[in-house]
Amino acid sequence: MKLKRSGGERHATRRINEVEARFAGLLAEGAPPDGRRSMALAEEARLHIDGAFYPCTLDTHVKVAEMHEADARFRNRFESRMPGLTKYIADAVRANRKRHVAEEERRRAMAEAERGARLEAIKPGGALSGPAARRPSD
Repeated sequence: MKLKRSGGERHATRRINEVEARFAGLLAEGAPPDGRRSMALAEEARLHIDGAFYPCTLDTHVKVAEMHEADARFRNRFESRMPGLTKYIADAVRANRKRHVAEEERRRAMAEAERGARLEAIKPGGALSGPAARRPSD
């Protein structure tokens, strides 16, 4: 696989190994895969993949995690590091995507509510109608 940026394959591979070791540490301490630290690490891993290897959207990252669960070669690598790590990482990746989607939906809802409030304020009888809203005439 050709790296997107210079810096070498060894550096990229070392970063992947570091991320996997950190996931194993979270699993060992009992941190939930949908916890703040696990999701932050999943996002860090996604951004590393995106920067070093190929475009990695949230959906792409979920597909990669599912591939890791389905493919024995990947599963064996993760499971040799720590039993349960494959599922833990995949669950953290899915939780990270779910969190991002929920945040985006919340932002959209807030923007829509603000837009609605502005429209309500400028319609006749609204807060910005009446004498106070008129410009003084010269």
